[in-house]
Amino acid sequence: MKIVWPSRRETGISTVMVLALAFAAALFFLLADQVISRVIAFLLGVGS
Repeated sequence: MKIVWPSRRETGISTVMVLALAFAAALFFLLADQVISRVIAFLLGVGS
C-alpha cells in the first residue's frame, strides 16, 4: 500500500472549501431558525 500526501495547494483548497461550507451551513441554519421561530410565534400569537 502506498501513501500519497496531498500537495500544499490541495491542502489549501480543501481548507478554504471546508471553511466556506461551514460558514454557508451556519448561515443557512441561522436563517432557518429565524424563519421557523417567527412562524411559530405568529401561529401561537406570542410577541407583539
